[in-house]
Amino acid sequence: SPYPSDMTRIRFRLTGTGSYAHLYVDNVQIAYTTVPDTVYSTLVGADQLHTLGITGDGVTVAVIDTGHLAHKALKKNTTGQARVSAHYDAILDQVLAVDSDSDDHGHGAHVSSLIVSNRRTRGGKFNGVAPDANLVSIKAFDANGGGTYADIIRAIDWVVTNKDTYNIRVVNMSFSALPSAFYWDDPLGMAAMRSWQAGIVVVAASGNRG
Repeated sequence: SPYPSDMTRIRFRLTGTGSYAHLYVDNVQIAYTTVPDTVYSTLVGADQLHTLGITGDGVTVAVIDTGHLAHKALKKNTTGQARVSAHYDAILDQVLAVDSDSDDHGHGAHVSSLIVSNRRTRGGKFNGVAPDANLVSIKAFDANGGGTYADIIRAIDWVVTNKDTYNIRVVNMSFSALPSAFYWDDPLGMAAMRSWQAGIVVVAASGNRG
């Protein structure tokens, strides 16, 4: 297991069969890590920015997804400062406590951790692409990972309305659906374009099916 504990045992098994079989152990090195190495920060080149001191400090990222998990890697930045600026439930149209859990599915916590996790690998690299960025977590999807156009558009509208209050400069939308119209006629596409026109960097997933 890559996650050892005080219950971990390491055993050396003697495979010889005879009365005088012996086990000789020489120059054995045992190593493990409690935080697995990550590749996504390296793949996108974020590790190179980290070495230059560019870690997302001063930037707020809004994540529209299945909600928020009050995990220590998400709650604070690399200096231990609280960084969850706001927590909004677009399904209920209700502002939630920043330290409350609303993610009944897990995808939102997964995506948020890719963006802002403050944890480091054994090699010292950050797990998060922007580990010092502030976070605004928005729930627009239910426990099954499903959402409606109305809830998602309400979430986007909330981001645009509150962008100056929380200094929201990026909105991440890692979800997909089959297109029902041209993007310039699609209500969700129009909402995303409104965010872009408001000066927010819109990051949208292309989907997992090509």
